[in-house]
Amino acid sequence: HTHTHTQKKRERERERTHTVYVILSVSKKKEKGMVKEAKAQAKVRVGIETLWKALVKDLRFIIPKLMPNTVEKIELIHGNGGLGSVFLFHLGR
Repeated sequence: HTHTHTQKKRERERERTHTVYVILSVSKKKEKGMVKEAKAQAKVRVGIETLWKALVKDLRFIIPKLMPNTVEKIELIHGNGGLGSVFLFHLGR
């Protein structure tokens, strides 16, 4: 019974469409008014757990691949990648 319930729950989760918004803003204090911003929006059909993992846990590996000229790498310098974590963005190449 539990196995069937879990399967149905996963199927319902897959049927949902989630909209994801990602905004990355960078400002340089040395150059007045210099603000770079990248925005992306996507509708995805994955479970919320998978989406959360991709956005929170894997984002530091994905962004440098999507924006190689803007973000060289992202280091996790404090925490486990979840709430309260601190990331160091290495910009430009």
